Amino acid sequence: MNERIHKILAVSFLIIIFSIGIIFIISEKMEKNEVENRQLAVMPEFRIAKLDPFPSQFDEYFTDHFPYRNQIIKEYSKFTGRVFNKSPLPKKVVIGNDGWLYMARRCMEGFQGKTNFTESQLKSIKEELEYRRNYCAQRGIKYYFVILPHKTTIYPEYIPLRFKIGNEYTPRTQLTKYLFENNVPFIDVTQDVLSQKQIGYLLYKKTDNHWNELGAFFGTKRVMKELKKDFPQIPYIYLEDYNITTKELKGGNIAQMLNMKEEYEDINVILERKTPSSAKKGNKTGYEVPNGFPYGWDYEVVRVNPKVNSLKLLIIRESFGGAMIKFYQEGFGRSVSIFDAWKHKLNEDIINRENPDIVIQQVVESFLPNLLENQSASK
Repeated sequence: MNERIHKILAVSFLIIIFSIGIIFIISEKMEKNEVENRQLAVMPEFRIAKLDPFPSQFDEYFTDHFPYRNQIIKEYSKFTGRVFNKSPLPKKVVIGNDGWLYMARRCMEGFQGKTNFTESQLKSIKEELEYRRNYCAQRGIKYYFVILPHKTTIYPEYIPLRFKIGNEYTPRTQLTKYLFENNVPFIDVTQDVLSQKQIGYLLYKKTDNHWNELGAFFGTKRVMKELKKDFPQIPYIYLEDYNITTKELKGGNIAQMLNMKEEYEDINVILERKTPSSAKKGNKTGYEVPNGFPYGWDYEVVRVNPKVNSLKLLIIRESFGGAMIKFYQEGFGRSVSIFDAWKHKLNEDIINRENPDIVIQQVVESFLPNLLENQSASK
């Protein structure tokens, strides 16, 4: 009798294991990851000579690929969000008040001062920026370092009280203070955006980590105003030249991380010129897209507007700067925007190929630490 039970248990165990494997394979083919807007972990190679990293790598792979992962995350997100008003992914998303969502990593950590720079890190960034400015100056190019504010800085009033720990500095305020004291030029558009909060429209999306076109307009306007001091042929941009419209949307990329895009609502603010722009799409040089970069179509964006002037502009940015392109194109004969996979490198090879008059290095404040990770290759 016992032997029979043992056989039944053994066969049942094998069936269960086999079934899990089948479900795993099927669900892998059926599911697309539209939740976290990132690359999922790949199956690690099993090598006897390199066993140490395998357990953690396999754990990451299995966590990313277990069957019906997205459906489970979605139902769990609904339950914790509705019942407790707390994030099911607290290390990634903070659920704010009145339908606002915030990124936890980098953004909320920076807001709380948890990722502040050390003195040596500040010095390293200063020296890197000085090198970049000098590198460009030796080639007759003006270099501008631009800091863009994150949503936590512009709309902190919707952040839950438990996250407001009262630190005096954030990485942005630390760095700007240090650069100012050491006479390193920079442009921080934070106050220009903050001053427009009472305009009657939102400047950022509630459920997305990006600003909208209105917020981007005020940021770009400040940058172009600063550039005009050195290049008077750059025209001013005026809000009166645009029609402002709003559009109701489903949730943005932070809601998508919770797999609750359909459950959240948002409003996008759109600016359209009252008269047609003379700027057009230009021919791309065809720079090589970094391996694994998920937005290859957005890596190189070119606009030409020869009716304005003959100035050539090169912008190094991340996705946050995408909404600024439609305003930059109004001020330069040729503008090339490079989304360099959040590296925020100097990109000397592209500079030498483009030979621009102006280089703008735009960094949203949550990515300022990347300046430490990607020092200039020719330094």
